[in-house]
Amino acid sequence: MHKYNQNRSRFLKALTLFSVFVFILLPFEAYAQSFRKIICDRYEIPFDVTVDFMPGSINYIFNKSTDEMMIYQSGSRDQWIRDYLGMDPSKVPYGTPIKTNGLTDAKFSLKSNITTTVRSPDRDKNFVCAYVKQINVQIGYTNTIIIPDEYEKDSCDFLERVKYHEKYYIADLETGKNFSTILRQNMFRLVSHAEKSAGYMRYTDESALRNKLEQSVKELLEFYLRDLKRQQRQFILEYSSEEQMQKLAENIEKCEADRKKNNTPANQK
Repeated sequence: MHKYNQNRSRFLKALTLFSVFVFILLPFEAYAQSFRKIICDRYEIPFDVTVDFMPGSINYIFNKSTDEMMIYQSGSRDQWIRDYLGMDPSKVPYGTPIKTNGLTDAKFSLKSNITTTVRSPDRDKNFVCAYVKQINVQIGYTNTIIIPDEYEKDSCDFLERVKYHEKYYIADLETGKNFSTILRQNMFRLVSHAEKSAGYMRYTDESALRNKLEQSVKELLEFYLRDLKRQQRQFILEYSSEEQMQKLAENIEKCEADRKKNNTPANQK
């Protein structure tokens, strides 16, 4: 009888362990099977995209003093001296003549309007996937050219500096157009990546999922915008080189020489 009870006890323990194993494993397996069925496929989901480059015209400012221009550009005269002259401001007393080439203040910006939709990928509709249905992107651009009022408006110094800064505008327009084209061509890939990053959520979290998708798209758009600004900075670096400054000085000299030639008595007859 004792041996029977021992065998029975072992059997019950084994049965209990097996039951616990089944109790834990089967729901997990069922959930795993359900998990594997959740595939966010954008099959037949409509997708409309517009990307517009909308640059403004140049804003010219010719009535600021050099000190006012320094404040506009760097926040203070002292900071401008540190930034652009690489000098200790205390060694440049007020009243010391500082001649500048003026400045271009050019900025790219990006605005987006995103419309999303959701679809349930599982039979029980416990989960939803989010998709971009429509996306409209506007690339903005502003450009302000400041030439200090120390330059006479019809002087070669003034006119050649204006021409010099207008080339920034021309280069940025080309950069902006090319960027818009590239972004438009890559938009479907960008959006698909954002949708995969957003994944899926329970249907009760639909609003959170839509917000997550929109945020993911905007972060990727910002990544593209940073690359656009990088291209802009690269051009600024190349165009403001010592060689380009020498070329500007040569253009000013040529302008003045042409004026003197045209103002000779023989040419005025």
